[in-house]
Amino acid sequence: MKLKIAIIASILFSFPLSLAALQGIRVDDSFDAQAIGLNVEYIEDKENTLSFDQVVKEERWTASNKESLNFGFTRSVYWFRFSLDTTGSALNHFLELTYPMLNHVEFYRPTGKGYRVFKTGNKYPFHEREIEDKNFVFRLNEGPGIHRYFLRIETSSSLNFTPILMSQNAYIHRNQTQMPIIWIYYGLMLIMLVYNFFIFIAGRDRGYLYYVLFIAAYILMQMSLNGYSFQYLWPNALWWGSFALPFFICVAITLAAVFMKQVIETKKLFRVVDKIFLYGVIVPGSAWAVCTLFVDYGLAIRGATALVGVLAVCLFGCVIYATIRNSRPARFILIGFGGLVAGIVIYVLKTFGVLPGMFIADWGVQIGSSLVVVFLSLALADNINVMRIKLSKLLDEQKEHEKTTIERAAYLEGIVGTAGTLSEEFISVSDRLQGITNRFTSLSMEQASTSEEMSATFEEFSASVETIYNSTISQKEEGEKSKNLVDVLNDAQKNLILENRKVEESIREIMGSATATGDSLRTMTDTMNTINAGGTAINQFIEIIDDISDRINLLSLNAAIEAARAGDYGRGFAVVADEIGKLAQATSDNSKEITKQITKIIADIESGTRIVFSTKESTDTILQLVHVIGSGFDLIREMMTKQNTALEVVIRQAEVIDRLSKEIVTSTNEQKNSMAQTQKIIDRLSQMALEITQSNDVIIDVSKLIQEKAQDLDRVIRTKE
Repeated sequence: MKLKIAIIASILFSFPLSLAALQGIRVDDSFDAQAIGLNVEYIEDKENTLSFDQVVKEERWTASNKESLNFGFTRSVYWFRFSLDTTGSALNHFLELTYPMLNHVEFYRPTGKGYRVFKTGNKYPFHEREIEDKNFVFRLNEGPGIHRYFLRIETSSSLNFTPILMSQNAYIHRNQTQMPIIWIYYGLMLIMLVYNFFIFIAGRDRGYLYYVLFIAAYILMQMSLNGYSFQYLWPNALWWGSFALPFFICVAITLAAVFMKQVIETKKLFRVVDKIFLYGVIVPGSAWAVCTLFVDYGLAIRGATALVGVLAVCLFGCVIYATIRNSRPARFILIGFGGLVAGIVIYVLKTFGVLPGMFIADWGVQIGSSLVVVFLSLALADNINVMRIKLSKLLDEQKEHEKTTIERAAYLEGIVGTAGTLSEEFISVSDRLQGITNRFTSLSMEQASTSEEMSATFEEFSASVETIYNSTISQKEEGEKSKNLVDVLNDAQKNLILENRKVEESIREIMGSATATGDSLRTMTDTMNTINAGGTAINQFIEIIDDISDRINLLSLNAAIEAARAGDYGRGFAVVADEIGKLAQATSDNSKEITKQITKIIADIESGTRIVFSTKESTDTILQLVHVIGSGFDLIREMMTKQNTALEVVIRQAEVIDRLSKEIVTSTNEQKNSMAQTQKIIDRLSQMALEITQSNDVIIDVSKLIQEKAQDLDRVIRTKE
């Protein structure tokens, strides 16, 4: 540690020009308090690589031009430096950084041998702070001279603060003036919380419950934002000390929307506004409240601050719309939450570096929340006033009701007198009604008896009609069968006549063919006789040829003899004679063969002639029979013509019977339907008679009841008299 201090001291003493170049803040005994932002220089370390030794040597410092240092949400590390000139007096002052949500703060304070580092921030337990304050406060108690101080700040929240240099008296005065205001503010919030909680317990109005929850969430959000929750509620809960702020921001805006939704009655009066509250504010606010517990703190606080700005404007617009639509609660909410929304918007603009740090930006949320409490209290008073007005109206209405009651009592006295007269008339009327009822009962019983007799008679008649109807249906069916059979017989008769005509024509053709056959047979007989005569002539020719052949053969023999006698000269003639002999022999042989064949043919012709004669005789017999059959067919045709005429008469009679049967069936069916309808009417009459009897019983009971009530009314009236 001593070596580190010596090195830092040697570095500082080796740069006298740099120390002289920075104008120090003049501090003497008369110094009270001052924002020193304009006297601060800074370096942005984007890569987080600079060490203190390197920062001391750096020359590229940038002077601040604002009293409030605001860099918005940044991941860079910033180094700051400033100098104090305490020549002639010793320091006994304090340096305050006014934003308590910074994560890591390192303050380098000079000592006689170098620099001493003080580390703090909301990532360190609260008890490790040099001075226990909601903000980061450092003691400055160096001796006379010019002193340079360094700050290193690294945070995932918004990097914005105002460095304030205060004397000891100013610091004590600040605490004495601010702390009472702060505790009055939180006391007021707690009083309203408890007061409205007891109102909720008494009235069970959920609007008060939502209001109590909203105030509780808002108090925790404000205490987290101002550093009081880390100081008093969870000083050692480092993780929760950081994430409590974005969580309670989302919870507070969500509960505000729930409260407005309940009080303005958007579900009943403004459906569109109700959906905007639900899906535009409550759902995203609740979802991001849960997400803040699981994401990186930088993302959580950025999302929460951006979301609350958008949702606040959305809520404000919906309240304005409800106010324009004459919603009385919306007017108070608009005035109260108007200041709060303005304070939130100013705070968001300050957080993102749009506005500088100033009183209205630092305390705008507290001022706005105070307005919310005040005007919601006025709203409660207005509700009480509205209830008083309604109670006054109810009292006036009660007086009117009492006056009306007195008038009605007098009117009822007159009605009682009239009721006495009416009761006597009721008794007389009930007696007459009793006699009419008895007569009506007798008639209804007689009607029921007559209806039952008619019903029995009609049942018998219906049974007879049913039997006739069934027999007629059977007759119709049998007639249709007979007609069908006659039709079949007629068709068969017609077919038989046709076939008879075909047979007659065939017989005629046979007779013609038989006549032609007889003629052909006679022609054939003549032809065969001619052939037979020809055969006989051929036989005679063949006998002549045989005779010639014998002579040639004899001549050939003589020629051969003569050739032999002639010797050598006769050899040629011998050959010719020999050939002639052979030819004569062949001719004789062939002639004999021809004679045999012709003889056979003549025999066959004679046999055929006999067959033809026999066939001719048979054909003549067939022709005689065919003539006899033709005569019989003429008789049959005449008889079938008569039968066909008789069948046509039968068919016409069957058609007449079928038509009459259909008419009978139709008439019987109509009669049956009429009987059924009549039966229904009789049944309905019987049912009506039964209902009349039951109604008579009811009339009798009512008459008795009227008579009893009339007697009771008469007794009551007599008692009153």
